[in-house]
Amino acid sequence: MLRCRSLKLSPATVVEERLTLLLAEAKFLGCCRNWGRVDLILASPRRSPGKVRRDLETLSRSLLMAANPTPTSNPVLLALCDRLVAGLQALEVEIGIKQNTEAALRADIDLVRAAVLTLGQAKMALREAQQDYHQADQAGARVISDCRLRLARVFGSKFSSQWAAAGFRGRSSAVPEMAAKRFTLLESLALYFTANPAHESIDMGATAAICHALHETLSDARSAVNHAKSIQATAVKALAAAFKQLRSRVRGLLRELWIVLPETDARWLRFGLNMPARLPMPDKVSEVTLEVQSDGSVQIDWPPAAHAHRYRLQMRRPVTETKFTNLKTQPGTSHLLRKQLPGETLEIRVIAANKTGEAAPSPVARVVCPP
Repeated sequence: MLRCRSLKLSPATVVEERLTLLLAEAKFLGCCRNWGRVDLILASPRRSPGKVRRDLETLSRSLLMAANPTPTSNPVLLALCDRLVAGLQALEVEIGIKQNTEAALRADIDLVRAAVLTLGQAKMALREAQQDYHQADQAGARVISDCRLRLARVFGSKFSSQWAAAGFRGRSSAVPEMAAKRFTLLESLALYFTANPAHESIDMGATAAICHALHETLSDARSAVNHAKSIQATAVKALAAAFKQLRSRVRGLLRELWIVLPETDARWLRFGLNMPARLPMPDKVSEVTLEVQSDGSVQIDWPPAAHAHRYRLQMRRPVTETKFTNLKTQPGTSHLLRKQLPGETLEIRVIAANKTGEAAPSPVARVVCPP
């Protein structure tokens, strides 16, 4: 039973209300491919008329989005927005767009473009900071090499506890390969030369002041890189948020256009969009002609069917088979069937199809391959 008591309506009134809703959604139903879902919505005994309308509107929006999906590619989205702006500029007042206006869409586009510019500047700043860090790290490696040559005169070339006291690790006096270890070693060398000034050499560039200065420069460069990375991460998030807002605006405009434009209105095209009207069912293929070639192959031809996007060929050998089997699906209107057995009887039919569905099969054409 319908929920007549809570709505205070008689069963007949509720049925009439639902039929009225159905007629009111005729625009949507006219392009609906999934009648089963509509029947389910209308037949449910626990849906109020308001719920029926909401469910139908949800289904209609899904069909609209299927005809005009929001691009996932950001450049493609911006290209679509340019066409939408052109359409709004020409038709906004005429068709009565109130919420997702040209000005609102332009504002969201400008926000995206500003975010793109900000991200580009952030990426450039990060590259410059990384270059500065790389140069500072190379200078630090040269200083470590100079200090190593100076300390080799004091400690000898063989690794010992004295090398470890100066900050060299891993039982090696070589310049570390990792930047982080070079950074740490510079600090250790500065402390070592401060504690052991007799081991310094200004001529060889191995002093506490030089090591400390390079360590500070490298520290500042690392901080600059980390700061630039943080700014870039913020810019990436801002750009993602701007594109999210733009996509929401585009979807809102599509829903508003769905309200003010009939699904077959050519003005959809002025916005760079597809008309969301349902593609008509294809016509039936009127006839199929078969011609046996000299090599025993069979040429299959048929005339184009209106609204057809593809054709499904089916074949049956009536002597041994009772059902047709699928041979091939193709967009063209001819096919060459090769290497058939001599004396064999073949039956061929063609089914026209598009996204909406399939037409009835064509008349069956029969041929007997020559012995």
